[in-house]
Amino acid sequence: MPEEKKIPELGLAEFVSTLIRETFDAILTAQEEQSAKIVQIHELADSSPENIAADVITPEEVELGMQRFFPLPDKPYCAVYDGAAYHPEPNESPAIYQLTGYEMQKGDFGNNRITAQGLAAIKRQVMFVLTADKSQQIRQMIRNGIPQIHIDNGKILAKVTFSVRETETEGTRPPATVGALPSTFLQRIDLLSGKTLKRIQLPAARMMVKQATESGTTSANNTSIYGEVEIHFRSIL
Repeated sequence: MPEEKKIPELGLAEFVSTLIRETFDAILTAQEEQSAKIVQIHELADSSPENIAADVITPEEVELGMQRFFPLPDKPYCAVYDGAAYHPEPNESPAIYQLTGYEMQKGDFGNNRITAQGLAAIKRQVMFVLTADKSQQIRQMIRNGIPQIHIDNGKILAKVTFSVRETETEGTRPPATVGALPSTFLQRIDLLSGKTLKRIQLPAARMMVKQATESGTTSANNTSIYGEVEIHFRSIL
């Protein structure tokens, strides 16, 4: 696995673009997962009990089902196990047929004891009982309507440290001036202020961001300010 490289700084435009892109990707991924889950639920509803049991019912659920059907008083164990006492009908004990619908067969017990074969058969029947319950729950869910989550709006808030840096030294490029601005823009400012604009030097600068620190720093070519980037978005379907 390649080692992840930490990027110390990122341009503000790139940072905001990444926030929006990854938020968009996350929303799409969530919607795709929801759609896939809904398809899976519909497929399970039309599946055979064997397939539902294989896809949905875990061995742990079967063990919990055994404890629920055949509990032992004051013990977190099951009364049905390999070698457990068993008395067949007419007064079956434990009441396997009454509780699960499984009728014990030859080889499932001997000498009034449940065999390994009988235990496996009872667990299989318990699994099918749980499967029937699960299948009924799935069909009821489909009848009621499967809920979906749609993100219609949200807010992204990132705390960062802003850095304003000069992109070129004074000797490599003449600084930008107000005289380079469009004349319509200059006239608009002049009308609002009623003053004559002077040529003001505007240094070439680039806004950078990095992981937030709660204190700003200032140097000859770098000014850092602690702040936040807040983006509000709305989904359009």
